[in-house]
Amino acid sequence: MNYFLDLFSPETYEAFGRSDRSVSGFRPRHKNAADRVRIGDKLVCYMTRLSRWFGVLEVVEGPFHDNTPIFFPEADPFVVRFRVRPIGWLAVEKAVPIYEDAVWNQLSFTKGQTRGTPTWAGRVRTSLVQLSAADGKLLESLLPGAEPSRPGLSTRCCGFPQACHPSSAALGQGCERYGSGRPGRRPRSGKNATRRST
Repeated sequence: MNYFLDLFSPETYEAFGRSDRSVSGFRPRHKNAADRVRIGDKLVCYMTRLSRWFGVLEVVEGPFHDNTPIFFPEADPFVVRFRVRPIGWLAVEKAVPIYEDAVWNQLSFTKGQTRGTPTWAGRVRTSLVQLSAADGKLLESLLPGAEPSRPGLSTRCCGFPQACHPSSAALGQGCERYGSGRPGRRPRSGKNATRRST
């Protein structure tokens, strides 16, 4: 069993949440990566712009091609799809910021890095990147269903010491102080705001 990254924007998080959560989709350019995913593998869900981990989906079928609208009402671009079973799924305000010490200091691609630098971001830039077994197990352990709280983890907009009010993250607006959870970064707006992954 392997772990793979599944990127969501705040908009596609909401769209997936309104569905029966049985299908996760990707753009056609991800087809080759999708072909490496097997039944029983797990997709670890990360929200762009808010920099939060929020779910784990187990693959039960696929990949297959289907253009039935799920994430957009028409011309849905996420047509390379898997049938999935949600193992963990958290509300935005309960999702785990990547900057939390319990995450940042243990993930292989952030451990030892300085918060706010872009050196680690390449690992969460596109969907279906394979995560190490250790990283996948760590993230899965922090996302046990939709439990309302987890010891040692906050519900702040970001993982920085100066916390912001969580309502901005719940509304999909990002962190009021740091934008997407990274200093100096503002939430996207306009056309690019609806992209699920880059």
